[in-house]
Amino acid sequence: MLRTYCEIADTAARKGESVVHPVILVTGYLSVWLAASFGFAALALGAFRSFNGETFLSPWTGHAGAIVLAIAGFYQFSALKEACLVKCRNPFATLFGRWSTRPATIYRLGLQQGLWCLGCCWALMLVMLAVGS
Repeated sequence: MLRTYCEIADTAARKGESVVHPVILVTGYLSVWLAASFGFAALALGAFRSFNGETFLSPWTGHAGAIVLAIAGFYQFSALKEACLVKCRNPFATLFGRWSTRPATIYRLGLQQGLWCLGCCWALMLVMLAVGS
């Protein structure tokens, strides 16, 4: 994503157009991942607190882990996962189609791209959370 943005920005700069620094795009992207990490951390803390220390690894937790694995497995074959994957792997159309010289717009573009990429990976992260717990 960053390389694609920089290539588009270099082309625009050569034409004499103003360009928003790529750090703004990255800030938007990382904002999504930071929020997601706080969400996953809250989920882990909530699970730990709902099962006091001794029963955290009880059989019910094993059933909950199986449910998490099933949800993640079904999501891997969904149309939503595929749509997110296409947008995340090939950001050129999104970046080029929504090009702007306004920092706020580029920040939002980073947010949008971060959401597409999070859409690809949230199920895997949830599995890692369940297995790691």
